[in-house]
Amino acid sequence: MGTSVKVAGYTINSGLIYVGRRLQTAGRKEPSLIDPKLKVQGRPLDLEGRWLDYWPSYDQLHPTSRAAYLQWLSAGRRQRGTPVGYVFLFMYGLERRVFVDISSDKRLLPELPIIRQEMSALIDLYGADNYSLRRYGTGFLEAIDLMLLQDDKHLPEVPPELPTDRWEAPLSLRVVIGGFAADGVPVPPEWALAWAWFHPETRVRTAAHRCFEEFSTMFLKLYAAKHGVGLVPAKSGRAIKLEYRAASAAIQVVSLGLGGVKDVLAKGDRGSLEQLVEQAQSSIDAYSRYVGKRPDERGTARAQALLPQELLEDTGAAAPFASKLAQWSARDTVSANELFGGWAIEGRATKSDSVMIAQYAQKLGYGIEPDARFGGPSYSADMAVRVFRLDAGASQTASPEYQSATTVIHLAIAVSAADGTADVAEIEKVFAHAESRLGLRHDEIVRLENHALWLLASPVKLTGLGKRIAELSEHERETLGQLMVEVALEDGVVTVDEIKSVTKIFKLLSLDESSVTARLHSAMTGGSDPVLVRPGSLQRETTIPGPPDAEEQTPSADFALDLASIEQKLQETASVSALLRDIFDEDGPATEPPSVQAEVPVSAKSLAGLDAKHSRLAERLAEQAAWDRVEIERLCAELDLLPDGAIDTLNEAAFDACDEPLLEDEEPMTFNHTAYGELQR
Repeated sequence: MGTSVKVAGYTINSGLIYVGRRLQTAGRKEPSLIDPKLKVQGRPLDLEGRWLDYWPSYDQLHPTSRAAYLQWLSAGRRQRGTPVGYVFLFMYGLERRVFVDISSDKRLLPELPIIRQEMSALIDLYGADNYSLRRYGTGFLEAIDLMLLQDDKHLPEVPPELPTDRWEAPLSLRVVIGGFAADGVPVPPEWALAWAWFHPETRVRTAAHRCFEEFSTMFLKLYAAKHGVGLVPAKSGRAIKLEYRAASAAIQVVSLGLGGVKDVLAKGDRGSLEQLVEQAQSSIDAYSRYVGKRPDERGTARAQALLPQELLEDTGAAAPFASKLAQWSARDTVSANELFGGWAIEGRATKSDSVMIAQYAQKLGYGIEPDARFGGPSYSADMAVRVFRLDAGASQTASPEYQSATTVIHLAIAVSAADGTADVAEIEKVFAHAESRLGLRHDEIVRLENHALWLLASPVKLTGLGKRIAELSEHERETLGQLMVEVALEDGVVTVDEIKSVTKIFKLLSLDESSVTARLHSAMTGGSDPVLVRPGSLQRETTIPGPPDAEEQTPSADFALDLASIEQKLQETASVSALLRDIFDEDGPATEPPSVQAEVPVSAKSLAGLDAKHSRLAERLAEQAAWDRVEIERLCAELDLLPDGAIDTLNEAAFDACDEPLLEDEEPMTFNHTAYGELQR
């Protein structure tokens, strides 16, 4: 190499050829050997390869073909349109150099990268239009790579690119992963991603292809979280070997090995990689579907809201909204209209948009009250809302205990604020009781505090219960009515407006309104006769009485709130709190609350190969024709399923059964009973 040679008037400067009269390969004359004594006829040149055989050999070429071949070599081997037979004849010489000379003399190993580079260039130039050259050439490159990889200094420092075409795992990847297994060394995250991507049994879905950057980032985070420094591959699989069928008829088949290094990617066992790939894909499914339909909205607030929290931490697109949330959290309330920036919402948000805004805020570490996910109304531009800090891992759905607490707080504020000014001391006592007795989580306490502050800053309404009151039993109505009486007595003083408010609640509960005064008095006096506060008088002139004595200002020592009694009543009202929490919800009918039972029963019958939880979810969804996103999320929470992944699983099963989805991707989501019928077969 690097030596200029002149043959039949053609000067060849680019090397990589054999020139001489005697050179044999496997007992026969080397076909690529250029014998300068053989006849060369320059006119006309066989530029079309008319006289070339299927397996050309220089000594057998027609003189005009020899001239055309020498002209191609002297011009640098880069002329487009050159017959592929000339390229193969040159390739025979490269194969001879690699598999005969270099294999027997390791001092020649430095030539391998040069030969590889030349062959790669020939494939790029001539292989696009010739499958045979591309196939032989690619195999030749793999053989060279395997020989190079026998020397550690040629091992790649970074994993291969991850193309859409996953048919064949690169040899370098197989060798490196096999080396990690042989040495018992953890696989670094980037190499693990390539390992999972190229594994023949990994199921890579549309979400990963469409949103590859988000998928790969999520995979790396999940991998680091689960495996720390990395996963050590099992020392299993067959040894990495390569059988290369050479293009040259003089060489035929070459077998190469790598000292017993195992081909980990050839094994079906891929450990936890499959789970991580599926988790990463499921976490971006909603985002993928959204940008798939609206590619121009990548980076918008709506799209960003669908990304998992882990990815929002790494993207600058969420920074403006996060900055605003931080500013708003320092204020008592903020107009919901300010939340709508970047969402293209005017006037009133849909329930779906209200949920997305709340979810987006929570992923950035903030809560908003009211929250449609917890039974609150959808946002309207003129609504005042509270923004507050929320710890990571906070609940995204209301527990039965939280529902009960909000019901009590809501009604307590309604009673306390009946005279136009809520008694904060009353509310604090009821709040402290709800917090301590119902076993609320810390994040639920934080949310409940802000919910109460929002209620205190907002007009409290008691409308909307009429058509649902019949669903309450007499005992449940009685329990709630008596609870409101005790709330009104919390501070030991009852005003006329509070009596009116309690009376209104009694009316809503279909209880005896005329019994309110007697109940209030009985609870305060322990059942004694009514106490005369002041006799009525019709005289027009009267002396304004002085301030009462301090003793009169102090509530009777006989009065004390029976916390144990209220605890019992709170527990009794848990079963109806889901109905009552929507008294103030102007969005329409309430949704069913999550089940209180310890375990959710799953289907005994598997649908179309689905597991028990997904089968149960399908059965629950079949109960009605359309579903809000929030309702589906609650069902999935009961069954411990990720909503987006569960929906995809159901739809894929339905597509397999009848080429139709089970849930139409719209708002509300329509249930396909025809597809469900096919799943049941």
